[in-house]
Amino acid sequence: MSKTAQKAEADGRPFPVEHNGVTYTVPTPMDWDADALDLLEAGRVTAALRLILGDDQYEQFRATKPKLRDAAGLMDAIGAAGGTGN
Repeated sequence: MSKTAQKAEADGRPFPVEHNGVTYTVPTPMDWDADALDLLEAGRVTAALRLILGDDQYEQFRATKPKLRDAAGLMDAIGAAGGTGN
């Protein structure tokens, strides 16, 4: 977990995650809605991303014309920054 993410988690604040040249602000994984977790468990990555990022940031992500590899890469970046990655 990055120092920024550690401090954000301790303070209960979102933290920045950079992916493909765009910086997104995401809640710490400990604050993810149960619906997002259920969607991830069901393999519905894009629906989970919409909940995690919020509508405005998700639309910003969609504007990049992402492929599945981009959604997976963003989830990996979020997990690595937030301490839930491999």
